[in-house]
Amino acid sequence: MNEHPKYDTCFFERYARETLIDLVGTRYAGLVNLDRPDLQDHALSIGIEVTRAMREGKRPAENMINNVAGEQVVSPGLNQERTNKIMDEDKNAGYGFVLNGQAIGKAEKIYWQNALPLQNIIHNKVEKVIDGFYGHFKEFGLYIFSLEHLQQSDIVETVDWIVDLQKGKELHYDYLYISQCDELWECNLNLREATRHAISVEKRKFYYHKALVMEEDRLLKEKKKSIRRLIRSRKHGYMESQLVDWSKDACHQIERTQKWKEARSVLLYSNLPDEIQTKQLIEHAISSGKTVVLPAVVGDDLELRLYKGEESLQTGAFHILEPNGNAYFGGIDLAIVPGMAFDKKGHRLGRGKGFYDRLFCHLNCYKIGLCFHFQILESLPVEEHDICMDCVISNALNTPQLP
Repeated sequence: MNEHPKYDTCFFERYARETLIDLVGTRYAGLVNLDRPDLQDHALSIGIEVTRAMREGKRPAENMINNVAGEQVVSPGLNQERTNKIMDEDKNAGYGFVLNGQAIGKAEKIYWQNALPLQNIIHNKVEKVIDGFYGHFKEFGLYIFSLEHLQQSDIVETVDWIVDLQKGKELHYDYLYISQCDELWECNLNLREATRHAISVEKRKFYYHKALVMEEDRLLKEKKKSIRRLIRSRKHGYMESQLVDWSKDACHQIERTQKWKEARSVLLYSNLPDEIQTKQLIEHAISSGKTVVLPAVVGDDLELRLYKGEESLQTGAFHILEPNGNAYFGGIDLAIVPGMAFDKKGHRLGRGKGFYDRLFCHLNCYKIGLCFHFQILESLPVEEHDICMDCVISNALNTPQLP
């Protein structure tokens, strides 16, 4: 995790979703972050309000995130007695947390009270729901991050006020959620009921870090999608005859390697139209006495099967030719692996299904990534489960060697 995580407004939407799923019910598990309302599925809608009640600038935003996270970072110079005193005072104040020995959160609370009272926010949101601005859903909810710590009597008064405000309206809020860092109030506006869910420091940290990880995962997946689009556009820029010639060049380079010459059993692949064509490589491997194994998709995994000639191939998942017959459990000396892109350190980007990554978790052999020269990039986004190649070979004579 980054030492200083990136702040964005969607962080609070992800944080809110995690609290709802954990504290209120799994029916919120299908909520996704769209434009307006903030969180929704086919039936439910949850609006999120927080950023309008903060100062412009990065520091107040970071302070508020830390407050939500409940992270307690204490200066090394403070003794435990002094630390506990600060934390107790902070807890009794009902807001903030300890950072470098200081209880913070007061500035955000004061700004919340002076700049835009909670009532103004709610009134504005209720009017928009009534007017149909947020569309038509079976259920509407409003989730508010409040740095002004409300008492139960304040919550009940707020519920009654909202119910009266939207009485008789076809479109209206069904639920109000008020998050106050250490607690979440679940308010059923139809029944005029309010339920308090306590949130421990450990829970806050869990929601906080999960919301950050979700964003990192989303950005990484978006970057991978972008690279796949880039490679597809590059492939479309070349004539088929050019790709055929480059396929032959790449296969010749494979056959010149010492690993190929020494291998007695080789894992190859039946190529898709936009991949390095491997037919001649398979034929040369068979003619030189090598055992050739090809993958077949079985459920979510690849099953290895012996290649027994073209007549044994059948169309399998994703329109890829696969050998029929039983699984092969013998050894593999060398694996030739396709991919959408590779980088100069041997990282591989597949088509997003993770088949080869799962395969190589329990298959130990030398791995060569095979591709066209324009599929080799300077660097790729990498996840923990991504398997690295030992070598990458393309049609280019100057294919970069891995360290």
